[in-house]
Amino acid sequence: MGGLTRLPVAGKDNLLFSNIETANARRENGTVWASFDGGKTWPVKRLANPGPSGYSSLKVGRPGTPSEGWIYFMPEPKGAKVLRFNLAWVVAGEATGDGKIPDWVK
Repeated sequence: MGGLTRLPVAGKDNLLFSNIETANARRENGTVWASFDGGKTWPVKRLANPGPSGYSSLKVGRPGTPSEGWIYFMPEPKGAKVLRFNLAWVVAGEATGDGKIPDWVK
């Protein structure tokens, strides 16, 4: 149901993961989590698609292209609507209590 992608930062093992986050049986609240240690910890998350949500996919722009620095999130059921944001937007989200955001990210 979720998306997973690696950020192209030389010498770093940064991952983004997307999935729903809900306290009930409904599929809602498409959220993006960030890890800066290859998935050992996930210190920050940000709600990207409030309301009904489901399957999602994530991609990141490649270095040296006009998409460099952008993260693309396509949630269901928005169809072909793609949300675009950057890492600073994700990091400004909510601390999860699972690890710390490295100083180089801040």
